[in-house]
Amino acid sequence: MGKYKPLIACSILTLLIALSTLIIDRKMMIYNYTDSMEHGFYLIKDKENYDYNDVVVFEVPESVRDLVYERGYLKHNEYLMKKVKAKSGDYACVKGEYTYIKGEILARNMNYDSAGREMPKSDFCGDIGDRKLFVAIEDIDQSFDSRYFGLIDEKDVIGIAKPLLIFN
Repeated sequence: MGKYKPLIACSILTLLIALSTLIIDRKMMIYNYTDSMEHGFYLIKDKENYDYNDVVVFEVPESVRDLVYERGYLKHNEYLMKKVKAKSGDYACVKGEYTYIKGEILARNMNYDSAGREMPKSDFCGDIGDRKLFVAIEDIDQSFDSRYFGLIDEKDVIGIAKPLLIFN
């Protein structure tokens, strides 16, 4: 019996996760399989004011929705998860080779995705407007974020993601 304990524990955990997806509203828990964030299950919590580095969950912006689905970055009706890197009143600049937030280099801007397809351009330099967010994953050059689709509106944020079960 002792040698089966890990198998039994994993089976119970898998069953609990499967059952929770039937009980919990889809917008309250999501699974991330993209390389922008750690793979795993995240709980989505409501929040009205966003702090730097909060991981926000939001629908794919309409301006790039077709591109995201055609390229297979996400499946239809899935959400993006990105960190808040700048918000109302901050200065951001996406131009040329780099993105700058408050005058500091945040990330490198890529001309092509990992499959060699041209990335959309979101040249922007200026103060971020009221209730807008610049979201990005700074340590992953290939992350599809505000460098490519621009600012998001706070009203489009579903909530913040908190890790529940992460797989490394």
